Amino acid sequence: MSTAVVLMCDTNFLAPTIGTALQARAHITDPRVDIRIVVTDSDALHLSAPAAKLEDSGIRLESFPISALTAIRSEDFNKTHVPVSTMARLWIDEVLPPVFDRFLYLDGDLEITGSLDPLLAEVVPHRGFLAAPDLPYLIAGDSGATARQTGQYLKGLGLTAPEQYFNAG
Repeated sequence: MSTAVVLMCDTNFLAPTIGTALQARAHITDPRVDIRIVVTDSDALHLSAPAAKLEDSGIRLESFPISALTAIRSEDFNKTHVPVSTMARLWIDEVLPPVFDRFLYLDGDLEITGSLDPLLAEVVPHRGFLAAPDLPYLIAGDSGATARQTGQYLKGLGLTAPEQYFNAG
């Protein structure tokens, strides 16, 4: 089974994403796990210098401009919802070569302080995925103003239970 760790970003978020990728490499014992940073708004020429520096760390930096994202306008999104650049992870299947059976997507703003090996070993349901809970799930039992506002937000998205909402990254 071939596994990749994938981080996606635009050029504005490349520096912290490189930091997270370096931490991921340091916290994965299997050197065969491929780590890839995919930049959605640049080309290979502009990424060639940092890509060459990352090669020694076992991290691949590549360009994957997703033309479909240009059709998605920021105005079409609720300002409290995910930014357009977050949608890029929906194209990971087009980014990765078919040699990969599974992947772990990580946001570029993570601090990795422990082994990723147990997470990479998790069994993923057939035709499914695993995701981390987000604020709505964590405050579901609260009764304060934030919990009420969050409940309205979920209702506006058409969700009926807080566990249906998960962290975008």
